[in-house]
Amino acid sequence: MWKRYPCQAVILFVFGILTAKGIADGVPLLSMAAAAAAMAATGIGMYMEPFGKKKLRQAVILILAFLAGAIRMHTVHEKMEHWTAGVSDGQKTVLQGRIIKKQATQTQQGSMLWAVRMTDSYCNGPQGVRPCGNIILYTDLKSGEPVIGNTIVISGTIQFFKQARNDGNFDEYAYYRNQGYTFKVYGDRHAYKVVGRNTDRLRECLYELRQRLVELYRSHMPPEEAGALCAMLTGETSALSEEIRQLYRQSGIAHILAVSGLHISIIGAAVFRLLRSRQISYLLSSAAAMGLLLLFGMLTGNSLSAVRAIVMFGIYLGAACCGRVYDSMNGLAVAAACLLMQNPAVLFLAGFQLSFTAVAGVLLGKELCQIYEPKYRLAETVLISLSLQMLTLPLIAWYYFEFPVYAMLLNLLVLPFMGAVLVCGLAGGIFGLAMSGGVVCKAFLSGCTLLLRYFSKAGGWFLRLPGAVYVTGQPDIWQMVGYYAVLAVSVFLAVTYHECKSKRIVGPGFAVCMMLLLVPKPVRTEAVFLDVGQGDGILIRTGDGKDIMIDGGSTDVRQVGTNRILPFLKSQAIARIDDWFLSHLDQDHMSGLLEIVRTGYPIGEVVLADGVVRDEAYETLIRELSEYEIKVRYLAKGDVLRGRRSGFRCLAPASGRRLHDRNAQSLVLLYEDRGYRGLFSGDISKKEERELLAEFSGKPVTLYKAAHHGSDGSNAQELMTELKPLVSVVSCAVENSYGHPGEEAVAAIETHSGTTKYTMRSGQIRVVFGRKKISVHTKLF
Repeated sequence: MWKRYPCQAVILFVFGILTAKGIADGVPLLSMAAAAAAMAATGIGMYMEPFGKKKLRQAVILILAFLAGAIRMHTVHEKMEHWTAGVSDGQKTVLQGRIIKKQATQTQQGSMLWAVRMTDSYCNGPQGVRPCGNIILYTDLKSGEPVIGNTIVISGTIQFFKQARNDGNFDEYAYYRNQGYTFKVYGDRHAYKVVGRNTDRLRECLYELRQRLVELYRSHMPPEEAGALCAMLTGETSALSEEIRQLYRQSGIAHILAVSGLHISIIGAAVFRLLRSRQISYLLSSAAAMGLLLLFGMLTGNSLSAVRAIVMFGIYLGAACCGRVYDSMNGLAVAAACLLMQNPAVLFLAGFQLSFTAVAGVLLGKELCQIYEPKYRLAETVLISLSLQMLTLPLIAWYYFEFPVYAMLLNLLVLPFMGAVLVCGLAGGIFGLAMSGGVVCKAFLSGCTLLLRYFSKAGGWFLRLPGAVYVTGQPDIWQMVGYYAVLAVSVFLAVTYHECKSKRIVGPGFAVCMMLLLVPKPVRTEAVFLDVGQGDGILIRTGDGKDIMIDGGSTDVRQVGTNRILPFLKSQAIARIDDWFLSHLDQDHMSGLLEIVRTGYPIGEVVLADGVVRDEAYETLIRELSEYEIKVRYLAKGDVLRGRRSGFRCLAPASGRRLHDRNAQSLVLLYEDRGYRGLFSGDISKKEERELLAEFSGKPVTLYKAAHHGSDGSNAQELMTELKPLVSVVSCAVENSYGHPGEEAVAAIETHSGTTKYTMRSGQIRVVFGRKKISVHTKLF
């Protein structure tokens, strides 16, 4: 087990990457931890070898692997910094580059553009023409050109990738930079010119084949099943519905949607065995199977998991041809080395981590089977599945903030049918393209449809079981490190000293790991203002242990509920909202709530103003809440929702007041907790604010949420003089057509506030109510 030198070298290479990453990002603790882990790994490697020249040679190799990883990561980081140094966000430019990939994509506004991946790119800027590496170009293309391999020149606007603006949100910057892309460019309409006609005919033919397969599946299968099959067989996810994506992910079978080792092993093994059954030599059978897999990888986009699987299968075939024994762990290490040498930053991608960790979990399970020698095949399967779950669980919690409790059981019911799905899908595609559809094609694809519906039904059944999804939140770093450290020590002792009682340590080790990962975090009393663009979304965690939301919507962020608010809530381990207040029913306060309600996320009750305008928006809200059996409560001036030590007091509107102006009828709340006071006033105007003056005369507040996104029509000077908040928060988008925040309002707020923060600048803003003082923490600046 411990004499797998490629594994040891790759581990040291990874520690070198982590060390360089820590230095580049200004995180010395990461660098020191990685260097210490590297020394520990080297020491263990030395301990397991008898003294001699071989031991010294191994030490040198491990040290060189560590240095190689650090140098490679440093080189990539410096190159990326050099490429971005001479350009600025929003800069107009003329770009030249060679097309390596193209794909139709949907913009945030819902229109269709082409996402073109380009390499060997150059752009002009203040310092003249300079290289800019790999970029993503969004533009409209003419039918038939340009083709993959062409070099084009296009004018457009540079946009840097955006960082996540709230905890738990998608980090575009990290995702694309770790893939090696410098920035993105939005090309001017019909403004490109082909200047280089060199064509990558193989990739272009595979691209056209992929498009034809996608169209075939879409035309011969129902939309949901067609989208799932396209994702499985072509890597095309644009047709995959969000409902199916969420169903598969929450039930624990999302891995079958990605082109991965499962697909590669099924296809490669089937071809290899078919050729061998025809008495074709090992060499020719291996070459044919490998060639087909390479083409399949290119067809599906060469995802990290697919490349990993292809490399491992290639080593397996090479071993078979040479009459050598294939070692899966060394094959996994070589695959990791191939990917990390090309781009060490892929180490920080979720796809890389989950793919390699899952395979390592399976291999570890097989190792444990040799130690424990289970008598029954089912027990062996369960042990391997449990090992896989234990290795991937922290990563699932880190990236998705929840894990499917019954995933292991569901996979036992689904995976045996995956071979049939892939075979029927490929056969249906081949016959469909060769015969323009036909009965045979429809028969195969009908089989696929039935099996995929079974997968969806099974996933739905398991999700309806009690406790089907456990919301973990995002673990802290110490939990991740502690989990894997305890797991590594337990496995090391069990595998190394399995002849004595040390093998019994694995069970208790697993239990300690689960305790470390699932230990509940202390909940602070705090108010978190989410960056939802042009809108409002506020979480309050009260001193009574309740989780409260005030508003949740946006007019400029698409799917703000499912893309920003819900991921944030789950990242904080919040599995339920007790009360969700809506100040009024404009889209920038309500749209996200409606999206979250439709996901089935638990909400205790929705609280509205008694004087809420009962228009079409109100009818839509009540209909949705009724469908999901969510209670509605109404508050009027003077009503109080009180817990043991905190509560919300309604200051407006008065009972019986009926106006048709939604803003004027906003629910105004005063939050009180151990002497702290926070005012949340929706979108009321100065007229309504003046009605509140008596309430705050001589009674300043701790926290003030600026009314109407900092509009000049609100935030009256008279009110701010009375409030004198320690902290004021303005929630609005960087770019909006309303002119928020207004200069007059900003002057009034900043003059009378101790600290003023803006979501458009700082992203998420967290205000923590401590025992003696409050503290403010921002996501970005």
